[in-house]
Amino acid sequence: MCLISYSGTNFTQGPILTDIRDNKQYEIRKFADGKCWMVDNLMYGGDTNACADKSIFDGNGSATPSNQFGIDTYGDCRDPRVGGSAPCTAGSTTCGYYYNWQAAMQHSTAYYNTTYTGPTTNVQGLCPEGWRLPTGNVGGDFDVLHVAAGSPAIGFWQTPSNWKGPFSGFCNLTGDLSSQGSIDYWWSSKPYSTINAYRMFFNSSVVYSSNYYYKRYGHSIRYLKD
Repeated sequence: MCLISYSGTNFTQGPILTDIRDNKQYEIRKFADGKCWMVDNLMYGGDTNACADKSIFDGNGSATPSNQFGIDTYGDCRDPRVGGSAPCTAGSTTCGYYYNWQAAMQHSTAYYNTTYTGPTTNVQGLCPEGWRLPTGNVGGDFDVLHVAAGSPAIGFWQTPSNWKGPFSGFCNLTGDLSSQGSIDYWWSSKPYSTINAYRMFFNSSVVYSSNYYYKRYGHSIRYLKD
């Protein structure tokens, strides 16, 4: 438990979480869904910070990649600040890193164009110990939070409001950047098909809490604690 309370759709400030793997820090807030959420995008790149300064993906997510984050790890990542535009400019810590779905899930069958055989709930994936990836689709964690926030409350999601969505955009299978400054995406732990997985998506006018897209694309990660 993160030992804080909440009131309505407003958040209550939680403790600052220090990821003991690399000592990076993330803000935690508790919302009206009763859960504690990370409200900064994950910026973990493994023991050697393999994501830092990367401007492309090493692989396109259509086969089991080489170990990106250390021994027995999976997936690919890149730094959106390299070659990116505001709010993901060099030196900024706003946008975190982009990860394909296998990197988020840390499972050998989570890559593009294969059947995922792992768990879809209580998935730690690339999150710090004791935290997990949000569940997706209707009734998943993102959807429950959206309803609790009073959907379609667009303002809840955008920076500098409750969720602090920075419009960090995404990267495609080759690592090319898109939609920085206008769209946000976050991976969930639930697959949709062999090629797609559920994600959270919003822009300045709509929120889709049960959206899905290609597993090999790079999206942001946030985690939560019940």
